[in-house]
Amino acid sequence: MLIQDYLSSEPMRYWNVPASMSAETKRQHLERMIASGSYIWSRKFDGHWARAVIGDGAAALQTRGISKKTGTYGEVQNKVFFWNDVVKAFQNGITVILGEIYLPGYIDRDCGSILRCLDQKALDRQKINKLQWRIFDVLALDGVDMFNTPVEKRVSYIPEVVKRINSPLVFGVEYHEMDEHFFDDLNDIFKEGGEGAVCYKKDAIYISGKRGPHSWDSVKVKQEIASDIDCFIIG
Repeated sequence: MLIQDYLSSEPMRYWNVPASMSAETKRQHLERMIASGSYIWSRKFDGHWARAVIGDGAAALQTRGISKKTGTYGEVQNKVFFWNDVVKAFQNGITVILGEIYLPGYIDRDCGSILRCLDQKALDRQKINKLQWRIFDVLALDGVDMFNTPVEKRVSYIPEVVKRINSPLVFGVEYHEMDEHFFDDLNDIFKEGGEGAVCYKKDAIYISGKRGPHSWDSVKVKQEIASDIDCFIIG
């Protein structure tokens, strides 16, 4: 793929579970996923999706939104303090990294309000609390395309990528086997006020603009409070 192909490719979306599906049916699906031994999961954080594309003389940190002015994905590399470290780390071939920009202690709305500022104002607003980047996927590394590589293999490169960037503002998402401890781990996340988890089938590939070739390849597991009863929501 050419650098422009990466810059213009649509982000993959999570599959949406039908609203008509009961909470019990959703839980049964999760239990089958656990029993299969075919899934991994990571904690879901409240952040602003951002894709780094570096190589062939180009370097951009893109958001999901399409600019009405340019007709291309928005770019925020001039609004964060970690970007120079990212670019310096990858000089051999094209590298594409997915992550979430976030503001420690705040939610996505607060992060987004900074990223919507003009470049210098965005930086000025981070004098005390700087935006950070949490990497959750690697789609290309040093010229090797991994769109068709199973997610379990892709995410295994995260520690190497974070080490190479070597910035106190860049971290990697940790992935875990989806096993018999999953519900206990999920409840611990909810008790801490966390959003939930994202579950991936280990052999799932990355398909731009779609929700994966099969249902349940990648799903978000969140929490809904209804009549003071905690319920799992997948979608």
